[in-house]
Amino acid sequence: MVSKTTHRVEYVKRPPRSPRPASEKIVYVTFNYDTLLESALTRRFRWVYERPEDYLRPDHKVIKVHGSANWMEVTDYATVEGVGIGREQLLDAAETLKCTGEFIIAGPGTTQYALYGAVPAIAVPAEPKAEFVCPADHIKALTADLPRVDRILCVG
Repeated sequence: MVSKTTHRVEYVKRPPRSPRPASEKIVYVTFNYDTLLESALTRRFRWVYERPEDYLRPDHKVIKVHGSANWMEVTDYATVEGVGIGREQLLDAAETLKCTGEFIIAGPGTTQYALYGAVPAIAVPAEPKAEFVCPADHIKALTADLPRVDRILCVG
């Protein structure tokens, strides 16, 4: 039984059991859009999350099934690289935009999303949510790892 409130940063500050079996993986699954978990992992272990594949490491994974505040999904409204599109153009095309399933990480000051006609990759809070908003290989990795789960920590 959990009897006190703890910030999620505390769960990554503690070093993993030592020695940890090579076969043991850690899979963080979050339904939050924020980047607090990635920030804590970066501070603790110096892991960097600059590309979608950075979330799928051999010894740990971070799966964000509802998307992330810093993720963008590329649409079929992509432009020739270097040209870019304005927000107004994206808004005008909103009814006909189709997401391609390709994701990019938009870091601070990044404007690359404009080159790809990308839109924020977050699941809009609605009942019921019909699909996940994350790269397909993240769901594939989660599905593959679930049968081997022997412990779960619920935070929230």
